[in-house]
Amino acid sequence: MDHAQRLLELSLYNQSLGKSVIAKKYRIESSRYLNEQLEKSLTRDNDLIGLCRIALDNKLTISDKIIWMSSQVEDNFFPPVFQGLKTYIDSDEMYQEELLSVPDSFEPMVEWTSCTELPNEWSNNGVDSLFQDSLDDCSFVASFLSCNNIGISLMDKVTPHRDSFKYAVRLTFNGCERLVFIDSRLPVLRNTSKSLRVSSFSNKDLLWPSIIEKAFLKMSDDGYKFTGSNSAIANYALTGWIPETIETSSCTIADISRLYEDFRDGNVVLCLGTGNLNERECKQYGLIPNHDYAVTNLSFTNDSEYRFDIRNPWNKGQKAVTITDLSIFEVIYANRNPTMFSHMKQLSGISQSQDNEEFIDLILNHSQYTLGNDGTSTMNVILFFERHSLRKKISAESRIEIFQTQGERLISRRNKASKECVSSNTNFHFITIELKPLENVTVVIDIGKSSIRSHPFTLKAFTNDASTTLNKSLVRPGCFKQIDLELTPLNSGGNWDNYAYYKNPQLILTFNGESTDEAPFECAVFSKSDKTLFTYTIFWKSDDPDFPFITDASKNKLVSTDNTYKCRSCTRSKVASCNKSYLFVLSSYEPDAIESFKVFFQCSHDFSIERVETSLGLFTKEEIFSWKDQLVREFIIVVSNPSKLKFHVVNTNNKRRSKLNCSLIFQDTLISSLQDYTDNLYGCFISGNCEIPGKYLLQVHKNIISNEECLVEVGSSSSFELWEHH
Repeated sequence: MDHAQRLLELSLYNQSLGKSVIAKKYRIESSRYLNEQLEKSLTRDNDLIGLCRIALDNKLTISDKIIWMSSQVEDNFFPPVFQGLKTYIDSDEMYQEELLSVPDSFEPMVEWTSCTELPNEWSNNGVDSLFQDSLDDCSFVASFLSCNNIGISLMDKVTPHRDSFKYAVRLTFNGCERLVFIDSRLPVLRNTSKSLRVSSFSNKDLLWPSIIEKAFLKMSDDGYKFTGSNSAIANYALTGWIPETIETSSCTIADISRLYEDFRDGNVVLCLGTGNLNERECKQYGLIPNHDYAVTNLSFTNDSEYRFDIRNPWNKGQKAVTITDLSIFEVIYANRNPTMFSHMKQLSGISQSQDNEEFIDLILNHSQYTLGNDGTSTMNVILFFERHSLRKKISAESRIEIFQTQGERLISRRNKASKECVSSNTNFHFITIELKPLENVTVVIDIGKSSIRSHPFTLKAFTNDASTTLNKSLVRPGCFKQIDLELTPLNSGGNWDNYAYYKNPQLILTFNGESTDEAPFECAVFSKSDKTLFTYTIFWKSDDPDFPFITDASKNKLVSTDNTYKCRSCTRSKVASCNKSYLFVLSSYEPDAIESFKVFFQCSHDFSIERVETSLGLFTKEEIFSWKDQLVREFIIVVSNPSKLKFHVVNTNNKRRSKLNCSLIFQDTLISSLQDYTDNLYGCFISGNCEIPGKYLLQVHKNIISNEECLVEVGSSSSFELWEHH
């Protein structure tokens, strides 16, 4: 049966990876063994029947697949426990695995001895006398003592309870309770009284804690070279209870009172951890720096005075000491019993690590989940996040942020109020959040820079209310579009107080629907770096087909703007009119900027996006001159083929400018001109059809004498010649 169960585990693991052929092969082979056992069984074996049903039902949800995918950690395979079913182990079959590493200093004196060759008592006698010796696993031993202190029977984590060449230990990590298989060999040190494994000073025949310890060290992937963890993580592995780390500097009497009530009811496992104590503090309080202590009792003497009875797992036979001042400790490790909560929602996913230096406010592609309260009463929810560890010593900053929303998927982290935020480089996060009736929030998971791209995780929500919901966040109903834009020295005209503003990247937005309809929409713009100040402005679209880009930033054309230029991101919401077109202009504060942008539009109605060409044509030429106290300058344009010419004339002084006009003339016939002089900052724009090849005259007029610099730009779909007429 051991073999059949292991084959079934391999089948589900390969199925999660999409290797259906291999998965089917393992499932068929497992089913054959299981059916043989069913035929031999004289009575109804519910465990056997349960495994048969799993073999027949090969459906896995997305969350199931991620849990099974997380079974392979480096070279080790840790399958999820089939909850409610027996774990089968063939005790008599010889089983040996690669020996766990030991510290170099102990290597010459280590002798690996099987439990079958040592006195091995399967009882709880002496568990309260466990101590660590030469191994730096105070977090594990302190957790073991604290669990035993409130009556948690950890011996039940081991299968079988007898001499065996193979043991299965149930530990919780990577999103669920998993099986850690080990052989029966334990390290015994020759010619020394020291020990490399956890021992009991009152019962030297107690080996099963060492079996669990060995499984824990295998799970941690450090072997007996273990460099330490913390008791919240160790307790979570041993019990599956929800880990919380409370900094004593921010701990209140109310927090301790809450811990006291849970501790009294046997619903919390407690440990204390010291920080970097100096030599004087160590002597004064009898404590060890950066060390974890088991809490054996917590009591209140009155409303404000508390007592922690603690045990140092490092000292053999030491009794508990009483602590009345938590300031000498750095953290309280509290693991809460999940059965305190009547309801639990769980989802697993994969988050991609983000490059913190690019598009930092863009969170659309982050893992996002909607947490909601569908009930009529306010509820408290505990959110527990665990990043799965699939490789040894992979470090990554993880950030969990909760936004006040309607539960929709967010584009930017800047445009919504943040309700809660936690960040650290650990694999675990614990958040308590209050949800009002019918309130929804969006939970955003952000994994920072890492040596690997994909990070599986599990998110759990614990409450005592059935009306809690936890689902993957969806984009709001409607139309959603993305477009990339670039600022370069060729198209970066700066803010709208610069004459070259018209060169900036521009889009035409057209919202479809009845003319009486309104279309709420949101626009979010993100820069690749945080070095460029930028914003975007929306105008009514011009009706001039020759100049669809911005030619006049007058206020009567303005629809939406933000006079504050920002870095990283800019997000705004607006209500648009359907069956109308708008002009979107992206601008940096300074001209000649170089930057990449991602632009997102989200609207309740369908809409279209069209890039605007700000060039005057396929062929362009320009002349720059100084007025030199003149009021008119003339230019000759020679056209070889019938074409349309477009002209732009502007004084390049942004602060002081005179009024301009320009005219296009062919053989003394006026083809195009402005009706009057204009002091438009962006200059004057005219176009004219040149149907007859030949010489055309462009006259540029100014209303007052001043010595300014002027730019003349000419464009056409056909080639032409341009020079100033003297």
